[in-house]
Amino acid sequence: MTRLQRWEKWLYRLTFAALFAFLASGAWVVAEPTDARTDAFGVVLYVTLILAVTSGLATIYASSQRGRE
Repeated sequence: MTRLQRWEKWLYRLTFAALFAFLASGAWVVAEPTDARTDAFGVVLYVTLILAVTSGLATIYASSQRGRE
């Protein structure tokens, strides 16, 4: 198994933090829905999706770089 580089670890940590924020905001919206909370939930949703796609692309890039070594 190969070690992750520092930038990969930070990207994955940021992605999981966004996922947890998404889940928490979703639970908050379900508990007490308001327009502002629903709007914030939508923003967190898009941030989480963008970070997830970025994380996947970084995984593909890092995997191809390790294949060349």
